[in-house]
Amino acid sequence: MPYYFTFSPRNDGYHLSGEGNARKEATAAAFEELKRLTETDIIALIVETKRRANQH
Repeated sequence: MPYYFTFSPRNDGYHLSGEGNARKEATAAAFEELKRLTETDIIALIVETKRRANQH
């Protein structure tokens, strides 16, 4: 199973989690990078994802 990350909405923002099979070095680096996203960044990512999903 590939590794994936999810942002879950919470009262105080978003919670980041990850799941799957991958090297810890690779996932830890990605997790740290994703943790730095602001709430505005996350919302923009969600909007862009939905926009692209609607194009197919």
